[in-house]
This record gives sequence, C-alpha cells and structure tokens, in this order.
Amino acid sequence: MTRSTSPLFGLVATMLLATGTARAQAAENTAEACKDGADIDADGHVDCDDQDCIYFKHCAVEPDEPDEPDEPDEPDEPDTPPEKPPTEGKKYSRGGIGIYFAPMFPLAGTFVDHSEQGSDVFHNEFDMDWKAFAAGLGLLGEFAPVRFVVLGLDVFMAFPGMEMMEEEDGGWTVDGTDTMFAFSTMLRLRFPIRIGKWVAPYPLVGGGFNMMLFKSDAHGMREVLFMGVTAVAGAGIEIYAHRIVTPFFEIRYRFAGGWKNRTSEDSGREIQYKLFEHGIVLALGVRFL
Repeated sequence: MTRSTSPLFGLVATMLLATGTARAQAAENTAEACKDGADIDADGHVDCDDQDCIYFKHCAVEPDEPDEPDEPDEPDEPDTPPEKPPTEGKKYSRGGIGIYFAPMFPLAGTFVDHSEQGSDVFHNEFDMDWKAFAAGLGLLGEFAPVRFVVLGLDVFMAFPGMEMMEEEDGGWTVDGTDTMFAFSTMLRLRFPIRIGKWVAPYPLVGGGFNMMLFKSDAHGMREVLFMGVTAVAGAGIEIYAHRIVTPFFEIRYRFAGGWKNRTSEDSGREIQYKLFEHGIVLALGVRFL
C-alpha cells in the first residue's frame, strides 16, 4: 500500500510545482507585459486594466479636471444715445454770412465846389477835418469757389462827423455842424491761407458803389446826396476753431468819392460838387456757415 501511493503522490506534487512555476513565470507585472495587448497571467484583465499594471506611468489615470463654473451673464446695458464727436475746426474758409462792428477813423477829406457861368469860373476847394472816430457797421455774404479764394458782397455804413471845413487858400472856414452818412456796397476778394491749427491770415481787396449824404450850411447846400465809388485794401485774420462760427478781424484802408450836380437857386448856374474822403476801418465780426 505504501509503495503504490508514493509514486502517485510524487506525480501530483510535481504537477503542482510545475503549475506554480508557470504562473510565476507568466506574471503580468512589468512595463513590457503591461502594454503587449495580452492577458499574460490569465486573470481576465489585459495590460492597464490589470491591477498589477496600474503603477506604471503609461497606465496612470489622470484625474478629471473639475469643470469651471459658468460665468454669470452680464446685464444688458441701457440704451444710450451715441456721444457726439468733439467739435473740430474747419480746414479752410467756406464763406458764409457775417456781421461786423467797424469803427472808422477818417484821415482826410476834400470838398470841391465848381461852377461856370458865361466866362466866369467859380472854383473852391476845402480841406475837411473829420472827427477822430465814427461808428460803423457792416454785413457780408461770401462763398469760396475754390480753396484759398473767397468772393463776397460787403455792405458798410458809417456816420462820420466833421469838425471844420477850411478853404485851401485860407479864405474862409465852416465850423462844426457838418455831418455825413456813408453807405457802400462792394464786391470783395480775399485769399485766406491756414497756418497752424486754427489761424488763417489773408489779404483782401474790394470795390464798388458808394453813397454819401452830406449835410452842411455852407453855400446853402443843406443836404446833398453824393453818388460815387469806393475802394478798399487791407488784411485780416480768421479763426477756424469751430465748424459753424468763424470770428474775424480786419484792418482796411478805405477811399471813397462822390459827385453831385445841382442848379443854384440864387444865380441859376450849374454847380458841380465833389467830395473825397479816406480813412482806416477796423472790422471785428463773426461769420456763420
């Protein structure tokens, strides 16, 4: 009995030892074994799904990053009107309609009284001494046909007064009650050139119709209306700080002349009157476009 079981026991022991050795040799616990796609240790788990492989770097499972919370929606802004762009100056003069105050400073004047009757010739010339200051006012309208050229119509009126009218040869004088209303309508041309950001200086010239209403007690003239011409030349400066409103300042030299023919009530002779005056005008005004 003993002899028959010993060989059998030895066989069983040998088989168990071989199985254990095979299992030990087929362990799935190396980096190579954990990525060959085979279930080496026959435990039903392949590669990284095997618990013996989870410690290798290529099988480590990175934890899911938590989702960032949604940002709350910003409340709708109330509707507001768009802001107006800042006021900018114009680039060049475009003309417009303007008004100006223009004090006038008469420099000199001449009054001529000339008549003929048969062979008799009567000729008198008087130097006119004006009051130093005369109020003046003007209106103008302009347009710019091309850049740097402005054409306009200027209406000017002033109220000069005379202190004394003296005959050139010293024959006689007339003091102080003589007054005059000067009115002129003229075409003017100027050439503004912008320098810097807002400033534009310009020369100007002009000429046109002139009317002077002269009131004097000399020679029984009383009120005499002279019709004639006027001419101006000068310089000015305008400011382009605003698109619509353009302030300006001008210095003008003004010359005016007028003529009047009338018949003397006493002698019946034809008398020709001539009146000339010139002076400086300072015009300060604003133009709107």
